Amino acid sequence: MGKVLERFKKIILYAGLDKEEFEGARPDFVRLNYANLRVFASISILYLIGLLVSTYKNSIAMINQEVYMFGLIICTIILILSFISTFKKTNLVYVLVYLFLATVLAVGIQLGLSQPDQLSATFLIFLMTAPLLFYDKPYRIGILLILFDIIFIFTSKAVKTSVASQTDLLNGVCFGTLSCVLNTRNLMVRCERVWFGRRMQNIAELDVLTGLKNRNSFEQSYPLCASVARKNVVCIFADVNGLHELNNTKGHEAGDEMLKFIAEELIKEFGDEDSYRIGGDEYVVLICDQKEELVRDRIQRVMKIIEDHHYHISVGLVSEPVKDIDMEKLIKTADERMYEAKRQYYQSMGIDRRKR
Repeated sequence: MGKVLERFKKIILYAGLDKEEFEGARPDFVRLNYANLRVFASISILYLIGLLVSTYKNSIAMINQEVYMFGLIICTIILILSFISTFKKTNLVYVLVYLFLATVLAVGIQLGLSQPDQLSATFLIFLMTAPLLFYDKPYRIGILLILFDIIFIFTSKAVKTSVASQTDLLNGVCFGTLSCVLNTRNLMVRCERVWFGRRMQNIAELDVLTGLKNRNSFEQSYPLCASVARKNVVCIFADVNGLHELNNTKGHEAGDEMLKFIAEELIKEFGDEDSYRIGGDEYVVLICDQKEELVRDRIQRVMKIIEDHHYHISVGLVSEPVKDIDMEKLIKTADERMYEAKRQYYQSMGIDRRKR
């Protein structure tokens, strides 16, 4: 029984995924919600404009003119807000999604009430289809569906004839229940697909040993860095000293531990968004809009922690203003400075490192 309840909780809260999996895929859900919102809000606007035009030629359609106008105004506001907002505004997209769903369902209810002796087919269609367009936790969409289904049943009973309201009551209960079940199942399938896609992307772009982004991700990301920065870009190029010797004397597991420790310290100081392991013992960190002196202090702090752990890295650091930046040259210069620091390190130990 406990396992059944846990499974049910998992389905209702996270569409069958683990909490960590759901939260990890949330950026994709936000991106897809924005895209779907813009598409379906645009379609709704065009559809409502067509219906408004028809009200001037059809006396029956004229009854619903205010409903069409209400839907058109709200959908237009939603569309505008969806375009001026950014993917980082997670809360806003969900506000807009639920405002859109509420508008669609409210319009469906109102259209059904315009003819008291007719059944409300429009609302039932919207109830079944509209929630399938977006991504969120199933219980949230379920609450919205149940709320509007209750409003539909009570307004139908208050306005419509006895026969029509009784049929609407039966349809509301049946289709409302079916909509919640189908929406939950649909979310489970689609959320799992999004999570699987993100997992495959992580496998392709993450270094398995350290968890940092790999060279493939670096090659795709660094050309875009200059377009994101407003003032300058700082490149840190780091190379581990003594990896080969450690592997030979203590084994590859010891070398792996060193690589993971250095990666962890870089992540602690600079985060994992723009930190990369681009080779066996090479790391790159790209930082936007920070003073070179501040970044230099930060990397010095990391180097001190690493040295206290009896490891060592050589670092090359370069900063360039955005207006003059050539990303390939920036990275190459940082690489050259790193190599010079590495040469000096080994020279101080009496080892000739003039050849790479």
